[in-house]
Amino acid sequence: MKSKGFTLIELMIVVAIIGILSMIVLPAYQDYVARAKVSEALSIAGAYKSSIVEFTAIYGGDKCPSNRQSNLNTSGEILDTSLPSPLQFGTANIHAVIFGKSLQGLGTCGIWIQFNERNVPGMARQFILIREAQAVPTAPGESATKKTGSTEWVCETRIPSKFLPSVCRDNKVSVSITYTGQLPHDPMY
Repeated sequence: MKSKGFTLIELMIVVAIIGILSMIVLPAYQDYVARAKVSEALSIAGAYKSSIVEFTAIYGGDKCPSNRQSNLNTSGEILDTSLPSPLQFGTANIHAVIFGKSLQGLGTCGIWIQFNERNVPGMARQFILIREAQAVPTAPGESATKKTGSTEWVCETRIPSKFLPSVCRDNKVSVSITYTGQLPHDPMY
């Protein structure tokens, strides 16, 4: 009598192979999903870049549109009712999107994106800031200023670079990332 089935050894080998493959594939898949979440957030915020450029052209380069409550706005921020409220962006991945002054001392306009706490470790409750690029100081002691007529944007974040899309990692497109462990100030809403 001849048996037509798998032996226990054959089944154990198949299970071991599946286990090894899942140990390799699962972390790569999680990184891919996290990168997709950041890309989605940057895409949502990117739709408002032209609004910021238009706003600063109308009100002056030292003014920025804000969607925070008036009592939370810093100097140079003007409440723009055409912008959605910070929490109105709430999705499964994004907690809030905040518009305003990106660096209080340097005065460029920016968009903060705060991720939900249910995200991948390393991204949960973290911010990514996209802001207008600044001109390089030309004299010692001179502070950086907004580039006149520039449409360049810079990413600043604490999110590990493996989760960032190439637009925030690739210096060839005039975008850089500053990973200092903290943002210049936490935006409030």
